[in-house]
Order: sequence, then structure tokens, then C-alpha cells
Amino acid sequence: MPWGVIDVRECGAAGDDRTDDTEAVLQAIDRLPPSGGVLYFPPGQYILKQHLLIHDKPVTVRGEGVGLSRLIWPEDAASAGLVISQGARQDEQTDFTRVQHLSFYTRQRDVGEGLTINCEGQKADECGGIIVNRTNPRVFLDNLEFRGQNICLHGWWVCIKSRCAMHTVMSNIHMVGCTDWKSIGVLFEGGCGHVEIQMSQCWCFCTDHAVLVNDGLEGLKLSQCDFVAVNNGVTVTKSCLQLNVVNNHINARVACINGNDIAQSCIMGNLFYKDPSSETHTVGVQIAGNSSWNIIANNIFFNVNSNDELAFHAIVLQALSNQNLVQGNNFGSCQDAIICQQDATSNTACGNIFHVVKNQFQDQDGRNKFYPM
Repeated sequence: MPWGVIDVRECGAAGDDRTDDTEAVLQAIDRLPPSGGVLYFPPGQYILKQHLLIHDKPVTVRGEGVGLSRLIWPEDAASAGLVISQGARQDEQTDFTRVQHLSFYTRQRDVGEGLTINCEGQKADECGGIIVNRTNPRVFLDNLEFRGQNICLHGWWVCIKSRCAMHTVMSNIHMVGCTDWKSIGVLFEGGCGHVEIQMSQCWCFCTDHAVLVNDGLEGLKLSQCDFVAVNNGVTVTKSCLQLNVVNNHINARVACINGNDIAQSCIMGNLFYKDPSSETHTVGVQIAGNSSWNIIANNIFFNVNSNDELAFHAIVLQALSNQNLVQGNNFGSCQDAIICQQDATSNTACGNIFHVVKNQFQDQDGRNKFYPM
């Protein structure tokens, strides 16, 4: 192998779905040069009994493709998942992380994080004087799979957890939760602000949240993703600027998008379905809490079960949702197309199309504008 490329097979890993490969893989991680390197998993099924930790070095972890290179944590694993933790360096640079062409399997139920990227050590420390170069590449995740061995019995608690990561690209990622709908596809947390996250051509099934933002975030861009049979598609619990959700399909049981304190965002060109298995009222796009200057345009909102007695509320602007534009959307089989609740003001709805909609526009505050076709 080239210098800096560590093949886990050369360290004794069998990859035969029977042998415990934990010690061999840990040895391979220890052999990564301090300056960084590649941890390589040839085609095989690698049984691991604890989580893997790589820290403070540029690293690429790769296999030969989804379904070919499988990392498997069985029922008796003490801990599970891959953790890559990056800290600040003296030269004011940051370590680049790449993970690609791998499957992460668990034989446990709603336990553990499949992949954790922790860049908390790279955040700016104003008191200590640490400077983080905001122009460096950070994290690239591509062609990955996260699932339980049997989705009726097994599943990750969180497929991907990101702490304080900046400049992250996620593409071609397939995530499946357990059918009890308790897990999370991608979780952003850390309390120090994520910046510039791109997520495209990703799939998520049977999770409580496909994407959950529990940290202030600036510049989250989602495109060409399919979130199907999830409770919630995109959930923002803390402030998020420049949320761009464009050209996606979200099939949700509770809410397709639920945003709190979002601003300067574009939600455009999406297909929002109420999942036919939903046993509750469902919301297409709901924004609240100082959410302003957002555009919700050219989307399709549709309840596939037109006889559903449990309502589909397509767009709900809650209190303190102001100066938002709702334009050019197509609403089908919805009880309520657009609701502006009390203290939601200065919002405008125009150029929308309604088909089998009970209530086209409700202005509970009286300070919003509706222009019918």
C-alpha cells in the first residue's frame, strides 16, 4: 500500500462476519501517521465490539462501497460507531475529515451514533486567542449507509452526529431508522454554531427526525433529498439563518419542516406529502419564533389520502413569524392551506393554487395580505 494508507487486513482484520476485528482495526488506527493518513477497509464484513476513535489529524476513512465494506456492531458491543474528533492546531489550520464508501450496521436497537464528527476543539476561543481559519475545507461525507441489520428490530439512535462542524458536504448517504420511529438521521449540536453545511442526494427512512438542528446554524442547504415515512423531515429548534430547502421530497407523519427562529431562508420547489400512515394532524411547513424574511414558493403540498379525517395543515405561520412570502404553491387535499396565527404579521400570500382545500387562507391576526388567483 502507498505510504500513509493503512489497510485493516494487513493489521489482522478478517472481515468474515465471524471474527472479532476490533483489536486489528484499533491497531490500524494507531498506525496512522501523526501527519494524517487513510484508514482503508477492503470489501468485507468487519465485526467490532467497541466504538472507533480517531483524533487530531487529517484523516480519510474509506471502503470500496456501500454493501461491500461493512462495519458491523453486534448485540454485545460495549459501544458502537466511528468518532472523529478534531482540535485546533498551532498553525491555525484545521484538519480535513473524509469518510466514504462504507456501510455502518448495528445489531442493537436505538443505541449509539453511527458516525460522530466532533470539531468542537476547532471553534474560536475569544478569551484564549485561538483563531480558526474559516476558509479551510473541513468535512466530506460521501456514499455511506447507516442501518440496522433488521430495520424491524435494530437501528442507530443517531446515524450522523455533527458537533460544531464547518464547511461540511454530505452526499449520497442512505439512512434507515428502526420502525419504532425514535431515531435521528442527521443531528447538528454543540452550542458553538455550524456554518455552511451542504446536504444533497441523501435518503432517510423511518426516523423521528431526518434532520434535527439543535445548534445555531448559518447556511444549511438541502437539495435533491428524499425523506420518506419519517415523523419529521427538517426540524430547527434553535436559530438558523439561510436555511435553503430546495427540490426535495419529504413524506412526513408529523411535520415536513418545523422551523423555530429561522430567517433569510428559501423553501422552494419541494414536494411535501402527508404520509398515509400518519395517525395525527400533520403540518407541511411550520415556522415560529422570530422567523422573518423567508420565502416559501413553488412547492406542492398534498395529502395522498383525500378521505383523511386527520387534517393536513400545509403552511402555518405562528406568532412572531413576520415579513414572509408565500407564493406560487400548489395545495391539494388540505384542510388548511395557509394559516397566519395571532401575532404573525406583515406576511404576504399570492399566486397560489388550491384544489380540494377547505380553508385557503386564515388570518387570525388581521395584519397579513392574501391575494387570490
